[in-house]
Parts: sequence; structure tokens; C-alpha cells
Amino acid sequence: MKKIDTSKLMEVKLRIYSYGTIERLSKCFEKHRADFRNKNEFLVHVITNGLDILELQDENFKDYYQKMESISEKITHFENHLSVKENMYIQDLKMINVQQIFIEKLLSRIYNLVLAHDDERTLQARYVEAGMYDRLPEGLQELKNEYLKAIGIEEDKNDDWNR
Repeated sequence: MKKIDTSKLMEVKLRIYSYGTIERLSKCFEKHRADFRNKNEFLVHVITNGLDILELQDENFKDYYQKMESISEKITHFENHLSVKENMYIQDLKMINVQQIFIEKLLSRIYNLVLAHDDERTLQARYVEAGMYDRLPEGLQELKNEYLKAIGIEEDKNDDWNR
């Protein structure tokens, strides 16, 4: 007689305390009775399929988690890139503002020098360098304020450059 290796055999006793679950199993077994030799084979099939589904969910969760990590990394990279671009944009705006103020002062100086020259006033280099001619003439300042108001910007009353 051939000896059976019993080390690979396993018996598991399962207690199910939920009447609803037992009823569901019984109804499902009756529905699929023809597909199985006995109720034990049916229960092994149900447990095996349940394990397959759980393992698949675990794999899907791992994939989902990895995708979420990848998306999170991309968002972090995008936020960092955006922050760098925002800082560059702010610096550019500050530079444009400084250049605009400088150009306005330079043009004011030139305009005032032309007026002074036409009036045949004595021009002294130290007054020019001291900024005496840097102030925007009143008429041009009013025109500038009108333009600012037209685009929705209030005149800057704290503009130290125009004092």
C-alpha cells in the first residue's frame, strides 16, 4: 500500500457566527451545487476566490499608492518650480519698477534742463547732480496721475522720488 504524505495536508476548522453569512453561503451553494462535488469544495473555492480578490486589491492599492506618491512628487516639483518662477517674476517686477522710476527721473531732469536752458538760467552741475532738476514738472505729474487713474491705479502720494 502506498503511503500518503500527510505533512502537506491541512485541516482548518472555521466557525462562522453570523447567521446572515451562513445563510448567504447556503443560498450560494444551492445555486452552484452542480459545479462542486460537495460543500467543502465549494467553501474552499469561495475562500480561494476571496483570497485572490484580497491579494488583487492589495496589488491595486500598492499601484494606487505608488501612483499617488508619483503625483505627490510631481505636485511638489511643480510647486517648487512655481515658487522659483514667482520669485523671478517678483524680482522682474521690482527691476521694471526701478527702471521706470529711473527713466522718469532722467526724463524729468532732461526736460527741466531744456526749460532752464530756454530761460537762459545759469545751470550749475552741482545742482543737476544734487537732483534739483529730477522732479516731474507739475503739469506732467498731473498728466501722469490722470493716466494712472484711467487704468485704475491711485496716485502714489508717498512717492519720495517726486518730492
